Amino acid sequence: MFTLLTLATKSNWDGDADKVTAGWIGALVLGLLIVATVLLLWSFTRQLKKVRSADAAGVYGTDEDTSTDDQA
Repeated sequence: MFTLLTLATKSNWDGDADKVTAGWIGALVLGLLIVATVLLLWSFTRQLKKVRSADAAGVYGTDEDTSTDDQA
């Protein structure tokens, strides 16, 4: 087990540990995460606009219509 671990990490022992960078793959992942977040926020605001317009049109009813059976 220790031999496999030593062989797997041996390439990192060349003394360039202070020169590690994220590179273009890290930049690509960050960019994709930003794009995904923007798309999710855009979709969320569209859905909120639909809900507000449906509420204004009376689709959901009024507060009096949503009575509960808490009375015993």
